[in-house]
Amino acid sequence: MVPWVLLGAHAMPLVELQVLPLGTGSPSVSEYVAEAVKVIAEKSEEYKVTPMSTVFKVKDLSKACEIIKEIESKLKEKGVKRVVIMMRVDDRFDKDLDMDRKVQSVMKRLENP
Repeated sequence: MVPWVLLGAHAMPLVELQVLPLGTGSPSVSEYVAEAVKVIAEKSEEYKVTPMSTVFKVKDLSKACEIIKEIESKLKEKGVKRVVIMMRVDDRFDKDLDMDRKVQSVMKRLENP
C-alpha cells in the first residue's frame, strides 16, 4: 500500500467529527460539544456545526488527529470521564472539496431531477 502522502499534492480533506461525552452527570452535552467546536474553530481552515456533528477542512489528516487529541484533553480537564469520537473523512485527490458546493450540487439535482 502506498502512503497517501506519496500520491502527490491534493486538496484539503473534509473531516466530520461527532463528539459524544459520557459520564458528565447530565443528558445535556452542549457545554462539552461547544468546547470541542472551539478547538475545531481555532485549528481548522473552515468549519460548520450541524445538529449531529461538525464538519471541517484541514491541511492534512495529521492535523485532524491533533484536533482530536486537543478535544480529548479539554474534555478531560472539564471532568468528562469518557468520550466517544467518530470521524469520517472525505479526501479527494483530483480537485478541491468545498462544503457549500457539495450541498449545492445535491440541492440542484433535487430541483431538476
